[in-house]
Amino acid sequence: MAATAADYAWFGDRPAGLAEAYCLTLARGLKPEEFLGRIGALPERSRIGVDALFRPSMRRWDTYPKAGLLIGVTSVPGDGGDWALGIEINGFLGVTEEVVVPLSAGTTVVSHFRDANATDHFYWINDWRSA
Repeated sequence: MAATAADYAWFGDRPAGLAEAYCLTLARGLKPEEFLGRIGALPERSRIGVDALFRPSMRRWDTYPKAGLLIGVTSVPGDGGDWALGIEINGFLGVTEEVVVPLSAGTTVVSHFRDANATDHFYWINDWRSA
C-alpha cells in the first residue's frame, strides 16, 4: 500500500510548533538504544509520544548549550526492516556533521531539518566510515 499526503497530515497539527522547527533522523537497522549510543546521548527518562517531547525540548532550548538538546528515538518499520527514528523539536543534532556522519557507519542515515526561518538541511549518508 502506498503512502499518501493524508497519512502525514498529523505532522502539521501537533504538537504545536513541530512542523515549524524540527529535525527528523532515520537510521536503517539500528535499535533506539544503538542510535542513542552512537550519538553519545545520555539517557533520560522514557517519554511516550511526540507531544511528551515538546515542553522538555523548549526548556532545554532556553538553557542550551548548558542543558544540551533533547532527542526522542523510537523504532519504525521501513524499507529493509526497522529503522530508528530520532525526533527533535527545535533541535539540530541530526544535521550536525560531527553527530550524523559517524551515526551512518555500517548503515544508511537520512535526516531533515527545518527551523522557524524556513531554513532546510537534508542529509542522505550511506555507510560512512573514517579512513
